[in-house]
Amino acid sequence: MRIDFLLCLMVVAMLVSRPVASREEQPLSPEAQQIIQHYNMQHIPHEGPWFVQSAKSNEQIKGPIAARYKGPRYAYTAILSLMTRVDFSAMHRLNTDEIWHFYGGAPAEILMLHPDGSSEVVILGNNLSAGQLPQVLVPRGVWMGAKLIDNASADYTFFGSTMAPGFEYADYEAGVRKKLLQAYPGQSQRIIALTRPENDHQLTAEGHMENPTPPVNIEEIIGLNGPVINADTSVAKVTMQAGEQLPLSYNKENTEVVIVMSGSGQLTVGDTEHALSPNAVVLLPPQVKYRFKAHSDLVFYAVVTPAFVPEDHVEISE
Repeated sequence: MRIDFLLCLMVVAMLVSRPVASREEQPLSPEAQQIIQHYNMQHIPHEGPWFVQSAKSNEQIKGPIAARYKGPRYAYTAILSLMTRVDFSAMHRLNTDEIWHFYGGAPAEILMLHPDGSSEVVILGNNLSAGQLPQVLVPRGVWMGAKLIDNASADYTFFGSTMAPGFEYADYEAGVRKKLLQAYPGQSQRIIALTRPENDHQLTAEGHMENPTPPVNIEEIIGLNGPVINADTSVAKVTMQAGEQLPLSYNKENTEVVIVMSGSGQLTVGDTEHALSPNAVVLLPPQVKYRFKAHSDLVFYAVVTPAFVPEDHVEISE
């Protein structure tokens, strides 16, 4: 597919619709449900809160940034996010500084565990006289987790975060309860509250947590912003987890070809439904509406001519 289309798919991937319910089917207030539905939020893998990517640079930094980054990074990314008492932000750390922004709902308690063994707790909120902070910087390499304050009247926290260079799942490390308790015994109660024991099965043989897998991932290979620059054609590898569905869309002028490598799913093009299975090839003409759905974990290549640009891709509100 075109690179622009690839970038659009990345945005579309963040707009996957899901039922508005927490892991434990805990009812949410109408205000929280409205935010989740308005932005078509989904859960952040492992970490927990609801989110949608709200901004992403169209420029990639391909030269040396820092040794900790394994490959190019987009100049910046930003997300809108919502926490509930069940869908809290589990302990994790990043390779990049992250700035949290408070937008509404209940204040949130952020726990930071520093590499030198120290810790601090700050309150993300807008009550300045109470010492709350509407903006919080969490430095790279610092363990962080957040939850609603205990006496909050609202059942959610609406916030955002910004990173530069932009977020990649390779830069995310999930916290392990046992290890954090050993390293920071003075914050044991908060660590227990900000970790999920069901995630422990994801530990590797070395005792590390596997990086979470995004529900939809697009690896740009060729195009206007890919490792191989080409204005005539874009190629991207797209991976969708079972059950994921992308919103109804169409390309204004570009022609796209989908080549399935593994898995199964369904691609509706106009009034025609195509079964997706290994080696299937489907043409997406311009101006024709289409929608992807993965029945099992699905991997395919999308080839777009000329090279994808976001302005050519249109997502249809339903």
